[in-house]
Amino acid sequence: MGALAEPPQDSSADGVILIKDMAEWQKHWDQTAPYNKLLVYEFYEKNSSLCKAMDKPFEKLATQYKGRADFCKLDVDNFELLARICGVEGAYPTFVLFKKCAQVGKVVGLKEDDLERIVQLQSIERKIL
Repeated sequence: MGALAEPPQDSSADGVILIKDMAEWQKHWDQTAPYNKLLVYEFYEKNSSLCKAMDKPFEKLATQYKGRADFCKLDVDNFELLARICGVEGAYPTFVLFKKCAQVGKVVGLKEDDLERIVQLQSIERKIL
């Protein structure tokens, strides 16, 4: 068999992947998490104006980092246990970042600049010379 293949690329038009349930999340995680690709999860509430205010910046980052990071939206009502495991504590939106199966960052609230900074930092491939 040989080396692991590259992770699948997302195919959504705007680069944001809407994950609806745990089965879909597990499939995406299994196909992507072991690789050096950054995973950015937005835990959101459907009716929150604060969450809606981050839609455009999140979509912009998804487009900007397409191929280097997957940007996924998770409705906290469908992912209560996963949210707890990730340290999401009731403030939405909360962005949780993973790389190679490890949590590498978290941004809580309307902190577009903080999110962009951590995505930029974590999406850089580090090579040991």
